[in-house]
Amino acid sequence: MLIDDLKLPLLTRKYVDDITVSEILAHDEDGRMQSAFDEIEAWSATNYMNINCKKTKETILGPLSKQQPLPLLISDHNVEQVTSYMLSWTWVIC
Repeated sequence: MLIDDLKLPLLTRKYVDDITVSEILAHDEDGRMQSAFDEIEAWSATNYMNINCKKTKETILGPLSKQQPLPLLISDHNVEQVTSYMLSWTWVIC
């Protein structure tokens, strides 16, 4: 089963059943990542696919604002925030 029909309003890289979602924020801008996670969760339930919460990670690149962002949630679990990660495939956009 492929995830090609999953459409999100953020930068999305998909490969078979894996997805990487990114967003670029201005210093004072609120993120839309939680709403993207909610859409992914709804899509996965509709398509009978389970999300592996242990493999779902968040990385913040660049300086944080004075206020730490709220933790992302998926299936009522906090998404682990990590400082590095490894993908089996990568696209670099400059």
